[in-house]
Amino acid sequence: MSGGDPIFEAKHESMQTHAVNGALAIAIAQCVKLPFQAASLLVLPRLLQPIDYGVYAMINPIVSISALILNFGIGQALIQAPFLRRDEVSGLFWITAPGARRLRLCWARLRSFLRFTMSHAPARSL
Repeated sequence: MSGGDPIFEAKHESMQTHAVNGALAIAIAQCVKLPFQAASLLVLPRLLQPIDYGVYAMINPIVSISALILNFGIGQALIQAPFLRRDEVSGLFWITAPGARRLRLCWARLRSFLRFTMSHAPARSL
């Protein structure tokens, strides 16, 4: 053991098996994600009124940018760490959680600006 928690230690398998399992997990995740993306692009415009879909189209990039900002490379850092301990993982959670709260407060402060720039009657109700 290299000083990390056994839960986070790599299995004693070949690197090829580990890589294939990772690629398979990513492929399954993409296959699960694809119907939801297709639904949002193909089905949702037919279910919603054009005005409602326009509001969705304006808000969707804001939500996507928020998710990108919130991630800020923690996943890559976890993957590249030679070993992890529970307190380190717990610390990353407690760093990310207040970051999400700060981001939410930033969007709340920007809400009036977004209402002004989105001079669209349904968007003003956000």
